[in-house]
Amino acid sequence: MAYRPSHIAAGAMYLSRLILDRGEWDDIIAFYAGYTEDEIEPIVQLMVDYLARPTIHDAFFKKYERKKFLKASMIAQGWARVNARHFDIVDVKLSLDHIS
Repeated sequence: MAYRPSHIAAGAMYLSRLILDRGEWDDIIAFYAGYTEDEIEPIVQLMVDYLARPTIHDAFFKKYERKKFLKASMIAQGWARVNARHFDIVDVKLSLDHIS
């Protein structure tokens, strides 16, 4: 990704709040995160797209699907696949390797 680590972290926080239904990205969160909702939307779009598609590199997902990590990767992937259409992601059966 061609984004700063702080930008990616803000996108991950935004996405986790969506998945866990933790409320809006309000002005206070935007102030402390350093990014507005509009500024992190492209990153969240990329993250949801990646999560919704078939897994290419499964080491990351295998690690975080364990009970020790509260099955975080399974929850995130499941949520992304169900909600992909809200992010205008089509044909989620195609892996990123097959998209030009």
